[in-house]
Amino acid sequence: MDWEKLKTFYHVAHLGSFTKAAEHLNISQSALSRQVLILEKRLGIDLLERLPRGVILTRKGEILFKTVEDIVRKIRTTENLLKDAFQEPSGSLRITGAGTWMTIIFLDYLREFCDLYPQIYLDITTTETRPNFHYNTTDVAILPFIPHTSRLIQKYLMTFHMGLYASPDYLQRYGEPHTVEDLDHHRLLNYGDEENTFNNLSWHLSIGCPPGHVRKPFMRIKSGTRLRQAAEQGIGIASLSQENYKINQSNLVRVLPHLESPPIKVFLIYPQEIKNFKSINALENFIFKVIERNNWK
Repeated sequence: MDWEKLKTFYHVAHLGSFTKAAEHLNISQSALSRQVLILEKRLGIDLLERLPRGVILTRKGEILFKTVEDIVRKIRTTENLLKDAFQEPSGSLRITGAGTWMTIIFLDYLREFCDLYPQIYLDITTTETRPNFHYNTTDVAILPFIPHTSRLIQKYLMTFHMGLYASPDYLQRYGEPHTVEDLDHHRLLNYGDEENTFNNLSWHLSIGCPPGHVRKPFMRIKSGTRLRQAAEQGIGIASLSQENYKINQSNLVRVLPHLESPPIKVFLIYPQEIKNFKSINALENFIFKVIERNNWK
């Protein structure tokens, strides 16, 4: 089988669209479609089902896709190991994670990391869902534990503890809650949706409520930084990480300090096949030093 045509099929299948794959590969859609048709003709099977808004894999297409996906991953791993063998930590490193926790653990120390490892080129994104480690989009993630997987190394970093915070202006206007039940009458700010991936972030919407009942948030924001800023502006009460030093530099006041939120354990996660990459080792050592320096556990 022609490897170039297999790669073309792989990109179309992963992106679910000839149009998106053509843009990604920087070739015409007609040329892309022709390559996949030739591959299907040589194999004598249909690999993709064409739909009005994209494509989906046939059952036999799924078998071929998984095989090609594994080959692509192994080729990339081998290339990086060969480049890594005689060099200082270098090359691209794609990091994804939950914005607030990644900021506290790593992004607040970005200048220091870049000074130590000037040959590592970072590509950083935020997410609240499990990243796709297969499709060359993520090397390492900073997220809560991902269950039901054996091919990922997951190293515990630290535990975050959430508290409720509001500005003095908000408390002056709406009063301070003194009991859990008082939260029913306050403007509660929430990170993302009620059914967010890290559902511990919505603990203040259900604590003290009857089973099945959830308070409706006054505002939802999918950004930890923007959530804190909204609280600082007096818009409402937000659930924020107690480990975030920016809270101590703000005007925020902790309310109902006796409440204990479910702790959130965060891990450094990456595929086993890249565990010996020097860039991964550099990032891992750096983050653990930051955690030790701040006496986080």
